[in-house]
Amino acid sequence: MIMLNNNSNPLTKETIDLIFEQVGCNDNEIVSALIRLYEWVVPDFGKARKLHGFPRISNDTAYYILTKMQLMSGDYSSANMLWLNNGFSCREMPDWIADVSDVAVEY
Repeated sequence: MIMLNNNSNPLTKETIDLIFEQVGCNDNEIVSALIRLYEWVVPDFGKARKLHGFPRISNDTAYYILTKMQLMSGDYSSANMLWLNNGFSCREMPDWIADVSDVAVEY
């Protein structure tokens, strides 16, 4: 297990918008969007077998992402459940960055 030591990665509105534009816009793609977000903030995410902990983002950044997921799926329930069960952790911190300093990865 490897602790990630880079404590912040930019996660701007432009990056989030680009990720959502690239995956399409139907209910099945909200999972793809979440995976792309993880790929953006967790180094070598595609090689990870398991994550221990969640990337942290601000409440405003989380709200922006969740709103994009809800609009994409048209079904607020599925987007909310996906985010609550697999999304990032929300904390008081600066907007538009993802902190992965508390995430450990099994490769």
